[in-house]
Amino acid sequence: MAEIIHLDPKNFDKVCKNPGTIVLLDFFATWCGPCKIMAKILEEYAPQAPESVIIAKVDVGEADELAAAFGVTSIPTIVILKDGNNVYQRAGVHEKQELIDLVEKFK
Repeated sequence: MAEIIHLDPKNFDKVCKNPGTIVLLDFFATWCGPCKIMAKILEEYAPQAPESVIIAKVDVGEADELAAAFGVTSIPTIVILKDGNNVYQRAGVHEKQELIDLVEKFK
């Protein structure tokens, strides 16, 4: 079971830049309706996620420099990092099966 953690500029590199790590990032805002839908989907997915996967959320209102670094202009945006490298990025709500398939693809 993967735990959902919150990232900010202070802990981002420590969590996301490790070799052998897959991080599923959700860029969101608390006021965003589709982001709330995405949050529920991530909560459903987390118990099924491989333990080697880190599920993380980045609040664009609190970490706008991270959002800018990834070119996030629309939320929610899902990013997958493998070994610290961006291997997938797309805005919009992702279904749970999409997340399962993406993580499996990049594992």
